[in-house]
Amino acid sequence: MCHVHLIRQTLKRVPKKKQKEVADKIKEALVDRQKFNDLIRELDSMGYKSAADTLENFQYDVMNYMQFPESHWRKIRTTNMMERTNKEIKRRSKVVGAFPNQKSVLI
Repeated sequence: MCHVHLIRQTLKRVPKKKQKEVADKIKEALVDRQKFNDLIRELDSMGYKSAADTLENFQYDVMNYMQFPESHWRKIRTTNMMERTNKEIKRRSKVVGAFPNQKSVLI
């Protein structure tokens, strides 16, 4: 799960009037694991257990990009490239309808 999708899923579990505040805290916490864990505890203590659970469940998936050099972080922290590739494959295969053989799928 990428940052944008994590924020969206978490904000669904927070009251409307607190969403801006929580979104800002999440964005700030996404650069540091300790801040992220502190935010999970803070949301839990504020009574937003389901939002805290969402962050906790996906914390390792969202922080994976930090294992790579910092110069790569901006490009790999989201799934935009993968989503764009899948969208392009779908667009191109829709035109064909049915492929005559397996080789034509790969070319």
